[in-house]
Amino acid sequence: MISIYIGSSSEFSGKSMIVIGLGLKMKTEGLKVGYIKPFAKSQDSAAHSIKEILDLKEPIEDICPVILTHDLFMQAIKGKAKIIDKTILSAFNKTTKGKDAALIGGAGNFTDGSMLGISGIKIAKLFKAKVLMVERYKDSSTIDAILSAKDYFGKSLKGVVLNFVPHEGIDYMKKNVAQFLKNKGIDVFGIFPEEPLLHSISVEDARDALNGDIICAKEKTGELIEHLSIGAMDVDNAMKYFRKTSNKAVITGAHRTDIQLAALETSTRCLILTGGQMPNNIIIGKAEMAGVPIMVVRDDTLSTIEKIERAISMLHLSGKNKIEKAREMFDEYFDYVMFMKKVK
Repeated sequence: MISIYIGSSSEFSGKSMIVIGLGLKMKTEGLKVGYIKPFAKSQDSAAHSIKEILDLKEPIEDICPVILTHDLFMQAIKGKAKIIDKTILSAFNKTTKGKDAALIGGAGNFTDGSMLGISGIKIAKLFKAKVLMVERYKDSSTIDAILSAKDYFGKSLKGVVLNFVPHEGIDYMKKNVAQFLKNKGIDVFGIFPEEPLLHSISVEDARDALNGDIICAKEKTGELIEHLSIGAMDVDNAMKYFRKTSNKAVITGAHRTDIQLAALETSTRCLILTGGQMPNNIIIGKAEMAGVPIMVVRDDTLSTIEKIERAISMLHLSGKNKIEKAREMFDEYFDYVMFMKKVK
């Protein structure tokens, strides 16, 4: 059986997308695939999504056997935490019995779980797993993190996926960064561009994250928000920007009626009005006719942006359109043949 640990040096790097892409691809190749996320810092929605998408029969308690609760944290602090290697090993055996490949999902980063003796580094060693790193590319610090991972994992590190790369930077990454890493003995199996659909959020999920109130067009709360626009500029500049940005949520104050009207004339999924104030009846009527929900939130604009960006970062793949897009991107940008040669 092939064991593959999919990890990262930072949270929200896109590990779940790669696990799903790998799992689905392996299944089309006739391989029986098992999945386990040995450790999570909280209840893990990604593990639930992957269980469903890969049609795994094992219970979620085996797929994600150790969660860092407050009680477990306090036990670890006091030196009273039970040795949990056996728990993880038992879950691994259950989730991978009779399988051809075991996909092992890392926590937020590969050092998470160190206080319990179950960091990603130790888990990869425990299962003699080949390591695939998935990194959200930012700048030179991402390269530093990848090279540090090589120091930790040694020959077990088979390569890396670079994620969230702006489309205009793909060629640069191929010619420069990928070549640099290859010279350091690290293969780049894929360079994935930014994809708004995969990092979109429904109006309903945004409402939950912001604790907001939808006051009209409630039947449209399933629509996906792909971009965020802040309505703090003058209306002429706002209109130019709004026309270029589709499927967006516009975040602005209730007093900015001009911005709200401009947003309603363009491709807008939702108006998010900050400060807890209601818009006037004309705006509500136009939004209702246009099928654009208006959400009223109590936070200021900055806090609203921070909360919704956090919610988007934490979202995992769900919904038929997202899953199909993830599959398409994996097939297009991931060198599956080269990867399998390296891990077998």
